[in-house]
Amino acid sequence: MLTTPCCNPLPTGFSDCVRDSVVSTFACIIGEDPLRESGPPDAAFDGMMGVISFVGTRPWSLLLGLPRSTAEKFAVRFVGFEMDFEGADMVDTVGELANIIAGDVTARLEGIDMHVQMGMPSVARGSHLEIALPDSVESFFQGFSTSDGPFWIRVATPRSDGSGVRRHLCPACGHEV
Repeated sequence: MLTTPCCNPLPTGFSDCVRDSVVSTFACIIGEDPLRESGPPDAAFDGMMGVISFVGTRPWSLLLGLPRSTAEKFAVRFVGFEMDFEGADMVDTVGELANIIAGDVTARLEGIDMHVQMGMPSVARGSHLEIALPDSVESFFQGFSTSDGPFWIRVATPRSDGSGVRRHLCPACGHEV
């Protein structure tokens, strides 16, 4: 396999860019710096998840997980009024929160020479939500806590070693990966 920029592991500093974007974004919205927590939630949760995928130097996806009570409190701080958790406004709000983080991450990644374009946000809402990732995907988790409740970010990307991944042509460079 040829080694090209699009086929390399995530660059040094990538997780710092994600963390710094989350902290600065939510500090502006909720008026406090979210504190880092360790480990993913122990079980599935009731709430919402905003998802945005990226293409470019390396494909990856960002998932913003918000338990129901955290989503409701963040929504009030973000838009200035209460909204129905089951309503379309809440979906739009969580999608926009994920979009703002993604935009900030995109700008920060340019600083470490990782060029990406973000897609449209998608939002999942429900009970007993969990993200089940296939073996061909590696991910890292960053948990946070605030006075409004916990939330987390998960980043998922194809494995850099190719294990469990069907061979295909890289869309950025045309090499087999």
